[in-house]
Amino acid sequence: GLTNLPGKTLIPAVEIIIVIIRWFLIGIAEEGLFRGVIQELFMDIFGSNSRKGVILSIVSAATVFGLSHFQNLLAGAQLPFVLIQVASAIASGLILGAIAYRSGRSILPAMLIHSLIDAASFTYSGMLWGASDVDSVNSLDLRSIIMIPVFVGIFIFGR
Repeated sequence: GLTNLPGKTLIPAVEIIIVIIRWFLIGIAEEGLFRGVIQELFMDIFGSNSRKGVILSIVSAATVFGLSHFQNLLAGAQLPFVLIQVASAIASGLILGAIAYRSGRSILPAMLIHSLIDAASFTYSGMLWGASDVDSVNSLDLRSIIMIPVFVGIFIFGR
């Protein structure tokens, strides 16, 4: 279990609850902004009645979402790791955008999936043992990019 890892001590229960709530709030806020507002703005610009317009809208919103992660440089994350995060965020943004569009333009499924992705990612990076956001980004490695072609492939070939 989580409590029996050698050399690891879980943060106090109250902090764990706060971290978990934060993960869900991040998913809710980011999906509200990037799929609920920005993707919909691109739908207005490119059109939501054509396949091309929908694809351009999702790709554009995913790109803005990914690029927004460059802000982690300001917090002290290192560039190589931020580049991995940006690429991963663009790829996951494609899937989240497609999910939002395919669910009748509802962002609720994307919010839940985003929150679960963050929970898994931040748990893996050690936040339940006291790692900071910057530590989390700086713990990314090339294994982290394995999902990029998977997500992009699903976006391109998924129907």
